Order: sequence, then C-alpha cells, then structure tokens
Amino acid sequence: MPPSTTRDATMQSHMRKMRRILAQIDQHGPEHGLYEAVNEILLQVARMIESPDYDVSVHPQALLLMKPETEGESTDSESDASSISYASSTSGKSATSASDVASDDGSVSETQIADADADGASVASDETAKPSTSNTPARSSKSQGKKRYPDFVTHLSFHLAHRRVLFVHEVKRLPQDLTFTLGPRPTPRNNPGIFYAFTQADTQEQILQQVQFAFQRYPLENQIRAMCIIGLFFEVFVYERHRTPQFDEYYDGKVLQICTSVIGPHHIFNERFTGYNPVFIAEWKKAADVKLKAIKNLAKGERGPVAAKPFMQYDFDSEN
Repeated sequence: MPPSTTRDATMQSHMRKMRRILAQIDQHGPEHGLYEAVNEILLQVARMIESPDYDVSVHPQALLLMKPETEGESTDSESDASSISYASSTSGKSATSASDVASDDGSVSETQIADADADGASVASDETAKPSTSNTPARSSKSQGKKRYPDFVTHLSFHLAHRRVLFVHEVKRLPQDLTFTLGPRPTPRNNPGIFYAFTQADTQEQILQQVQFAFQRYPLENQIRAMCIIGLFFEVFVYERHRTPQFDEYYDGKVLQICTSVIGPHHIFNERFTGYNPVFIAEWKKAADVKLKAIKNLAKGERGPVAAKPFMQYDFDSEN
C-alpha cells in the first residue's frame, strides 16, 4: 500500500483546494468573502467526524424563527414541528423581501404579522435593525415574528430519528490592524488584537441572540455551542439553557459571562497548513459526543420531531 492512504490523499486534495480559495480572498475584505472558504471547512470536518451512527450536515443562512404567540415564553413543552410549520407558512410570504438576506453587519429581520383580511389572506412586512449592544431589552410585541439568520448551522442527525444542533456559526472579517499568519496558539501577550476581536460587545451580543433564537427554535436542546470564526481563527462558546436569558429578557452583567465555557482562540489549520488544528477537530468531536449522550439519555422510544410531509419516508424501527 502506498505511503499516503486514501484519507491522506483526500486531505491533500482538500488542502490544495483551500490554499487556492484562500489565495483569492482579501484578509480584510467583507466577511461574505470568507463564506466560500468556511463552507468548505465545515463540510470537510463534518465528513471527518461522521460515523455509521450519525451524520453531520451544514445549513448556510439557517432560519431561526421565534413564533409571535410564544415570544418571551417558555417553549420546553412545545413541539418543534409547530415551529417548523410556522416557519414554512411565513417564509413563503417574505421570501422576496430584502430583509430576509443576512448582511455582513449582523442585521436582524423582524416580520410583523397582520390580522387576516376577510378572504383569509395575511400581510407581512419586514423591517431590519441591528442587534442592540445594551443590556436593556428592546420592546417586544406578541404580534411580531422575529428571526435570525446565522451564517451557518451544523446539525447532527442520529439514525434519522434525532436531529440536534451541533454548532451555530458566526463569521467575522479579520480586523484591519491584524495580519493573519500561521503559527502557534495565540496568547494575550503576543496577540492581544485577536483576543480583543472575539470579545467586542457587538460580536458577543450577536452570538448571544443567535443562541437565544436557537434555544427557542429547538426546545429539545439544553446546550448549544456557538463557534465564532474571525479570519482563520476560531473560538467556541458553550451556552446552557438554564443560564441563558430569553430574548428581550433583562440580564445584569456582561454578555460573555452568560456562557459557561469559552475555548480559544485557536487557529483552524495546523502550523504547516497540511490539515486542521487538532484542537479544532477535538471541539467538533466533543460537541458530537455531548449531543449523542443527550440523545441516548432520552426515554426508550422517544424521538425528535418528524416533518409532517417528509420528502423521504423512513422506518424508524430499521437500523439501515
């Protein structure tokens, strides 16, 4: 057998592709310029950590929708299927709205749902606002359906019977005063600018809001990890449901104090650019292990929500 295994050959091909993509991206250009590279990264690592028991998928610009009738209320007892149904009914009405496209500055869409007219039709209007960096909650209305579009959401699907959020991913451009170079792990002393970039109030506020909406959208989740990618550095923030205030709920203190754990910042790639930083891969595996443990702790026979009209039928009693 040749020295390079199929896996090694696949990684070599992937890294060659990544080098070509990154060579065409301005370090300090708009963040959407990074989406192509980040999408390739997420897809590759997803393939690397998958097993016969579970799959990992990447959902760009995933919709996290907060239903108006449940906004600000506990949703632990609600089914995820009802949220899916509401998302389907409202997304079609606002599909052509410019505010449905997430922007580089972390814009927020809020859909105001009007009462149905005599013919049963409803009118939806979108308005866009930037996330607030204040601890004072914005005024909310029961008639508003609010939504967020994280840059990416990765899901773990276990035997097609369970689907969990692996990460909510937020991508940011590299600050103008920083120049990316491969090397050892950044330190506060040698790389203060990198640490500052991850702790900026607007970035932390945006990540928190994405997590709050994810908890609302997925009532079965008790822990959500957010991965912030700035340039080619990453940091992971771990949030627990019981410690995370609901959206628009007042909280006293710094946003960063809400998460229970912070990992990073670290490089995504190894120092030689021959593959990924082992820490990066380890965080994905750790996230997958947490989700698998939560699934296995469910009562026997309990399953996640199933779409009312799926594209493909699946026999949940089958091991195939």
